[in-house]
Amino acid sequence: MACSVLIGAGYFGPWVWHRAAGLNLSADDLGEWIKFLPVWKSGQLPVTRELFYLPIWLTSIGLGLMAGHIKAWTWKLVVLAVSLVLVLTPLPKYPELLSAYHEPEFALTFWATMAALILSVIFTFCGSRLPDRVERSCG
Repeated sequence: MACSVLIGAGYFGPWVWHRAAGLNLSADDLGEWIKFLPVWKSGQLPVTRELFYLPIWLTSIGLGLMAGHIKAWTWKLVVLAVSLVLVLTPLPKYPELLSAYHEPEFALTFWATMAALILSVIFTFCGSRLPDRVERSCG
């Protein structure tokens, strides 16, 4: 649980820190900001944008694993709701969201987010049935 909280806090915390407030960038900001750099557009900067979103996807999956061990259904659903809200943060906003699954700019982000969402739901409802060795390696 502590690891999921730290990873989630690290995602929303500043990754680039500068005295000017406009230059404090989190992972979510960096994932969007990097696509405007000319060196990234030209292919000279080999950075995969979606790697900046990896912490929030892992946080969601970790919360799903944690929810799988909760016995009370109300708390299980609360943790699942938090997990689902967090996992959806990398997706583009409304107008682009409708076609994000097939646009080259958003397709990988969309499908990785859907995979993390599905894993979180599966682990919430089937997580307590996973072998201990798998849960130790995931959680």
